Amino acid sequence: YLDEPVPAELEGKAGFNLEFLPSKYWNKTYLMDDRINRFPRYVVSDTKTIPESEKLKQFKGYVTSDHRGTERYIQPLPLETGRNIILAPEDPERMVEITSHDADLE
Repeated sequence: YLDEPVPAELEGKAGFNLEFLPSKYWNKTYLMDDRINRFPRYVVSDTKTIPESEKLKQFKGYVTSDHRGTERYIQPLPLETGRNIILAPEDPERMVEITSHDADLE
């Protein structure tokens, strides 16, 4: 929970990313709502294209992608979606469990 509500101008825009060092989870398993899968060693997921106008603006207007004249950019889709994820249940040093009570994890 936050100490204070998100300012109105950030509602629907602010997010929270919790990131883990990918190399520590290569070929480890994960459980999302009891569905088992394995973390890939290389970047892989389904994608969709989104109009450039819907892309979140980057800090100071930086651009880190090239839409190649299409006015659309590629957005990766989540590997899984659910309310509970357990990372590396087979490895006590790397195991992490995250649960969301009110929204899907992606």
